[in-house]
Amino acid sequence: MKPLTAIVFLISILLFTACSNPIGKKSKTLNAIMEDHETEVYNFPDGYYYAYQFSENTQISGFDETALITQVLDTKLPVRNIWYKAASNSCVPPGSEMAMSVMVEPVFVVQLHTESDKLSKLGFVAVKQPQMGSCAYRVKRYVVVK
Repeated sequence: MKPLTAIVFLISILLFTACSNPIGKKSKTLNAIMEDHETEVYNFPDGYYYAYQFSENTQISGFDETALITQVLDTKLPVRNIWYKAASNSCVPPGSEMAMSVMVEPVFVVQLHTESDKLSKLGFVAVKQPQMGSCAYRVKRYVVVK
C-alpha cells in the first residue's frame, strides 16, 4: 500500500469512527441476566418503577421486547434496570420436565433513577412495588451500563 493511500485510509477510518458516536452522545449498553423471581422472594432495588400495559393482542402472541427497550432508551431517561417476563400458555418450574398448562401473562417493568411521566406516552404506568406475576422462574433483567 502506498503511503498516501495508507494515510487516506486511516483518515477515513477516524472520520467514520468519530461520526458514528458524536461528541456528547452517551451510549448505553445492556447486559441481560436471567433471574428467578418465583422460587424465593425477590427484592427489587429502590427506585421509581413503571409497568408496561400490554394490550389483549399481545398476551400470547410474539412480543419483541427489544423494540420497546429501544423506545424506552430513546427517551433519554435515567434507566437503571428493565425486567421482562414473556407470555406463555405453560409453565415449567426449574428441575421439572412437566409443563403446567396455565396462562402466563407478560410483564415489562422499567426502573428509573428519578420520577418521570414521559413513559406514560409509551404505555407505562407508575407502580409502587413491581410484581412479576405467576410463573416468574425465567425473568430477563437488562442492566443498563453507561
